[in-house]
Amino acid sequence: LVGRADALATLFSLLVALIYLRRTCGRTPSLPWYMYLVLILLTAIAGLCKEPGFTILFFLACAEVVLRSRWRHFFGLLLSFAFVGAVRIWYVGGAEAGFGYVDTPIKYMDSKLTRTLSYLYQHAYYAKILVLPWHQSWDYSYDS
Repeated sequence: LVGRADALATLFSLLVALIYLRRTCGRTPSLPWYMYLVLILLTAIAGLCKEPGFTILFFLACAEVVLRSRWRHFFGLLLSFAFVGAVRIWYVGGAEAGFGYVDTPIKYMDSKLTRTLSYLYQHAYYAKILVLPWHQSWDYSYDS
């Protein structure tokens, strides 16, 4: 089965979103402190399945600001995201991946301009995929 880590990360991320929405939508939106612990635990499980799973709390915080502007929930989600990120960075020993030249040659380029333009191109390409999601694949190396 291809993509089972992606499917599990998506499952737990959606579970976080559903629990959050269930508790905060309605007549009396409330999110007690212990529910933040549940959200943090499920986010950690999603992130252990696949790295993008760690981002669900940040996504919910941004959605909270844009859609409802409830600052207490926003800061609670943001602090939860920061906690999960800090634990992840502590557990793996930092944010440096330690890839070699073969893995990431851009990192080893002498010119700062070359590195900057290359990374900007990567982010622009991902933004294009996000806005125009045609011809996506689980494996981009399939046709190379």
